[in-house]
Amino acid sequence: MAFRIVWTDHAWTDLDQIADYIAKGSKAYASAFVRQIIARADTLELFPFAGAIVPEINRDDIRETFIKKYRMIYQVVINEVRILAVVHGARELPTTIVDRVS
Repeated sequence: MAFRIVWTDHAWTDLDQIADYIAKGSKAYASAFVRQIIARADTLELFPFAGAIVPEINRDDIRETFIKKYRMIYQVVINEVRILAVVHGARELPTTIVDRVS
């Protein structure tokens, strides 16, 4: 069974901010990186539990996958994968991530 991928508004905002930051150095690299993140999210359609449990949250339904230096945080709910956030791996995970889960 394929899971539906749903991006939250917060996650799109995260991705836009990352793209804007990277684009200061290279618009082409920023565009390629955004495509890479979206492609990784799309793989979760068939393998939603492929990512590791987020240690700061420690719930089986909240997972993460890494794309270069960034963490994509997502929640697996019934037949959906909800992309909650994309954050730099060196930064502390915002406490608001927990507020984004259902």
